[in-house]
Amino acid sequence: MRCSRACLLLLAALPMCLPASARAAPIVAGDTTFHGTAVQDVTILGGTAFNPGPEFTLYGLSGVGYFTIHRQAQVGSTIEFAGGDSLFSGSYAGLGSYTFGTGAPLGGGSFHGMIENVVQDPTDPGFASGDPSSFASGDYTAYLDRFLFKLADGTILETGGVYALAATLDGLPPRTATTLQGSATDRNPIYYGDPANGFLVGYTTNGAIYVSAVPEPSAFCLGGIAMAAVGLSLARSRRRGGSGPVTA
Repeated sequence: MRCSRACLLLLAALPMCLPASARAAPIVAGDTTFHGTAVQDVTILGGTAFNPGPEFTLYGLSGVGYFTIHRQAQVGSTIEFAGGDSLFSGSYAGLGSYTFGTGAPLGGGSFHGMIENVVQDPTDPGFASGDPSSFASGDYTAYLDRFLFKLADGTILETGGVYALAATLDGLPPRTATTLQGSATDRNPIYYGDPANGFLVGYTTNGAIYVSAVPEPSAFCLGGIAMAAVGLSLARSRRRGGSGPVTA
């Protein structure tokens, strides 16, 4: 049976007639910030102007901080992103305090990547508007083009290779603790000065970022109840003329 032109137009318009809650809108562009701990092994080569002594390795050198991604609008099942600012701080015996990261906090560095196989949650209120809250899962890969170390004495070291970190996310940011894991075979060279004009002083291996989970709404609720209970206790104490919490 042949379908008339009017019939074809009606079929084409059917998706637009569905309730908004039944259709997923692509996740809109915006920023997402992840908080957590970055860990890596750092090997410093010996016999250089930076380290005239023997080669040594700093195992599990870590920093606590954050990184931000600038998401592009979702296309198909993929969200591409450019790296924003990132900053991690820590200390290590014999080395002292340090910071590392990219962007404005350290004056340089960059990363980029994509989230593929994006799935959205149709029960989320933002499903029809493309709100990032509707993000249910996706495969995240970030490529660290350059990042900087700043030592306590002001010395700047810079990486010069592309280092990948990957994970499956369950939210933007993740709802549960998530590990962005680098390949065990990757080596990211470290230079004293920029890679074009500096000299090689070492490399990083076994990189990972342990991303903290987003607190559940119930956690905020319990915190609010606890604060309300403390406030009520203090209020009762003041009404009774006491100076401390009321005891049973």
